[in-house]
Amino acid sequence: MDEEGLDLEVPGVKGRKPTTRRLAFDEIAKARVEIEFNRKAAEKAADESQEEA
Repeated sequence: MDEEGLDLEVPGVKGRKPTTRRLAFDEIAKARVEIEFNRKAAEKAADESQEEA
């Protein structure tokens, strides 16, 4: 991402490899952002042991 646009990785369909695509900000009329948070395995194990106590 820079001041002109951003680079996206578009998932492949039916086993195809993902492709990269460059979009300029002026080409984007509407967008949706999804964020997924994952915990590291050690943190997850510690959280589970605290819940059991």
